[in-house]
Amino acid sequence: MADPTPGAAEGRAQPVLIHGLGRSGTSWLMKIFDHHPMVFASHEPERFVPAPRLEEAVDGTEEAAAARAYLDTLFAARPLRSMRKRPIRRKAYRSRMGHELRRGLLYGLSALERVLPGDAPLSAVEVPDLADLSRAAMVVKSVSHQWLLDRVMPHVPDVRLIYLIRHPCGNVHSNLQGQSLSAMQQQYLPARADLDRLYRFDKPAAELTESDFDQLEILAYRWAVVNDRICRALAGRENVRILRYEDLCADPIGQARDLFAWTGLDWDPACDAFLTASLVAEGDADGYHDLTRNPQVAAVKWQSEMPAEQIARVLEIARPSAAFALFDETNVQARSA
Repeated sequence: MADPTPGAAEGRAQPVLIHGLGRSGTSWLMKIFDHHPMVFASHEPERFVPAPRLEEAVDGTEEAAAARAYLDTLFAARPLRSMRKRPIRRKAYRSRMGHELRRGLLYGLSALERVLPGDAPLSAVEVPDLADLSRAAMVVKSVSHQWLLDRVMPHVPDVRLIYLIRHPCGNVHSNLQGQSLSAMQQQYLPARADLDRLYRFDKPAAELTESDFDQLEILAYRWAVVNDRICRALAGRENVRILRYEDLCADPIGQARDLFAWTGLDWDPACDAFLTASLVAEGDADGYHDLTRNPQVAAVKWQSEMPAEQIARVLEIARPSAAFALFDETNVQARSA
C-alpha cells in the first residue's frame, strides 16, 4: 500500500460528533470519514465516559463548562472497544512502524480478551495513539446520551454534530432483526417526562413499565421521543446537521462530500473507493454489522420485509414526533391501510 498523504486541507478540521439512534447508519458514516488519511475516528467511546449531570448546573456558565468537559473527555477517550472497529487503516499522521505496532496491540488485546474467563475488563483499556494528532481531524461516533445533545451543542460552537435519522419503520425493523440474531439488546422506554409531552396513556406516564408494551412499540416510542427532542431543539443551528439516512443512501458520495466540506475536511480518493465498493454491491450486507452494503437496497429493505400490521403500528406512534415531518409516508400507506 502506498503511503497515505495528508491531502489538500490546511490546518485542522472541526471536531465531528456523529450521532443518532442505533441502526441509523452512524457506523457507516463514521467509516466514510475514517477512510480519510487525516481522520482519527472513535467508535462509541461514551460507553466509558460518564454522562454529565447538566441538570445540576446552577447557571449557564457552569453548564457550558460541564458540556465542554464532557466533549473533551469523549474526544480524548481511547478505550480498546472504540479503537478496534475495522478496517484499521494506515493514517498520514502515524508512521508505518507506529501503525504496525498499534494494529498489533489492538489485535493482540482483542484476542486476549476473547480467551480470558468471565467478563474481561480489557474493553476499557486505553490504547496509545502512537502518533502526533495535532493536525488530525477528530471524529467520534455515538449512539448514547442523546438526551444531552440539546444541552451540550449550544455551548460548543466549534464542534460539528451530524445527527442521522432513519425512517421509523426502517429503524424499528433493523433493531428487531438485530434482536432476533442476538446482535442487539432489547431497549427500554424513553424518559417518562418526554413520553408525557407527546402521548396520553390509560395511566400516568410515570407508572408505565416496559411490560406495558412489546419491543416494536418501545422502539417506536424511543424513535419518536428522542428524535422529536433533537429536531425541536437543534434544527437550524449552525453547528448541527440533521440528515436523513435515506438521503445519505440515495447519494452517499454527494452527501459525504458536502459533510466533509462543512467540517473543513478535504475529499480523499480513499473515501471515494470505499463508497464506490458499496454502490456496486449486489444487495444488503451478509453480516448484520458489516459496513459494505448497497445503501439503496439497505434503505428500503423494510418495505418488502416488514408486515403491514407492524408498519401501521410504528407509523401511528411516530406521527406526533417533530421528526416524522422529515418523511413522506405515501409509499407505505397502501400497505399499512
